[in-house]
Amino acid sequence: MLLQLSAEEKNLTRATLAEALTEFLSDDSRPSYTMNFQQLDGYLRALAGGPIQQQPSDWMPLVFNDELPNYKSEEEEARITNVLICLYTWHREQVLNSQCDLTFAHVYSENKACRLDAEQWARGFLQGYIVLQDIWDQFLAEQQTSPKLAVILPMSLHDEIDAILAAVSCVADAEFALQSGTSMAEVGENFNRLPQIIIQYGRLGQLRVSEG
Repeated sequence: MLLQLSAEEKNLTRATLAEALTEFLSDDSRPSYTMNFQQLDGYLRALAGGPIQQQPSDWMPLVFNDELPNYKSEEEEARITNVLICLYTWHREQVLNSQCDLTFAHVYSENKACRLDAEQWARGFLQGYIVLQDIWDQFLAEQQTSPKLAVILPMSLHDEIDAILAAVSCVADAEFALQSGTSMAEVGENFNRLPQIIIQYGRLGQLRVSEG
């Protein structure tokens, strides 16, 4: 089900959401392995672009490694829950409009610190895909022979998803990609094309939504 933002919530900008969540997620009170903001942002983008739309109760626990977030009060719980839902809905609107606005530079650098945000975001995205992997597998099996998709896509759905995941995985761990034989030029291309790759992922998920 697509969540609808109120007029007040629509005034919460991406920067406002990022600021509130960065501070909350990095607090020492959070459980070990709580996602940082970039991981969360990538995670929610993968969920928002998938073949089905989950309820917050389905995806929120993993943000905190399936542990209690240790809210200080009911008011804080309500505020953070609202901010998380707003960020998810923001990504959903991006998917519907074929947009992918990132908060970091998606350019490869040999300096790991300079590409850390991109790697963290991509790792979060892959976590989101894993959550929906069974849904994606079912979708691929159902739609593989669809004449409609054969016209839209230049390759099979399996190949399309594999190419997307390979590119995101390269961004998630550029050092490993280089050690595994990926050329520097290809690694750089995957970083540069990250928004287009993510938009294509959402296009595929929307095919399922529009046909469902």
